[in-house]
Amino acid sequence: MHYSIGLHRYQFRARIILIFLLPMILIVTQSGEAIAQGSPNIDLITDNSLFCTGESTIISINLTDVVDLFGYQFVVNYAPSLVSASGAFVNTFFDTTANASRPSGWSASCSGDQCKFAASKVEPGTSVSGSGTVAQITLTGLSAGTFDLTLSQDILSDRDAQAMPHGISSLHLTVCGYATVSDTVSLQGRATPINAGQVTLTDLGGHFGPYTASFSASTGAFAISNVKVMPGGSNYQFDVAHGLYLGNRTTHMLNPLDSYTAPATRLLGGDANNDGLIDLSDLTCIGGSFGEAPVPCGTTGNSDVNADSTINVLDLVLSGGNYGLTTPRSW
Repeated sequence: MHYSIGLHRYQFRARIILIFLLPMILIVTQSGEAIAQGSPNIDLITDNSLFCTGESTIISINLTDVVDLFGYQFVVNYAPSLVSASGAFVNTFFDTTANASRPSGWSASCSGDQCKFAASKVEPGTSVSGSGTVAQITLTGLSAGTFDLTLSQDILSDRDAQAMPHGISSLHLTVCGYATVSDTVSLQGRATPINAGQVTLTDLGGHFGPYTASFSASTGAFAISNVKVMPGGSNYQFDVAHGLYLGNRTTHMLNPLDSYTAPATRLLGGDANNDGLIDLSDLTCIGGSFGEAPVPCGTTGNSDVNADSTINVLDLVLSGGNYGLTTPRSW
């Protein structure tokens, strides 16, 4: 009785072990090498599926878990209206430079909307087993848009011209575009900004930027070019900042090829200590140097809000008229 129970336990454990070992059954190749048998696949791989017009990304074509591979062919299909393409063999895994044949028109040739690859070993060349990269394609963005990079006409063959069952993958790629943004900034209480401030564009989708630029000390004008945007548009947050003034903020959807002129914006003054709030501390600093030379307020501020080198009622009015306001203000 005990012997029978022990035997059943052994058989149960043996079944469990066999189940876990089945995906990793070792086979012996023609060269005598023992490898783990998996499922052969042709994979399209990239480190950068998002790139803009004028930028490039590299696509690697990898073979995985092949056994006694003697030849292969495949076509990579792309969108010629969005990208240009150039192909090349990678010979570290399956060497096509010696004892191999590459048919005309399929030697990493890219034209129309296809890149074609084909190669076969030639005696005394030997078959290969395992995994590795066999080709690369460089795509360069031409126009904003999205497309799927796909495989077709794919065959993996052993030495006996027997096609190997295998899987394939595809890639979804995005080509982003560019926009230009410009505007003019004015400062309350100043005829001109007198000193430059900063504009920051932040992509709320988190894909690009941020982008920063200074607005002119004499005119308040600024322009930011080559702002990256998704094919369907990117929602950007606009922030404009200047010392002793409260910052302004707005958002706008930018699209590829946009040349967007934002509405002119005016910053409110009186934040003498640059803490983003106009309160008693600002009035105290300005009032403490009233009729005298400008003095520091806080760590980075100054009592001369309107930058005329005189502390008088004009500085006090800026702070007093905007008392209680905080940054950011509406554009």
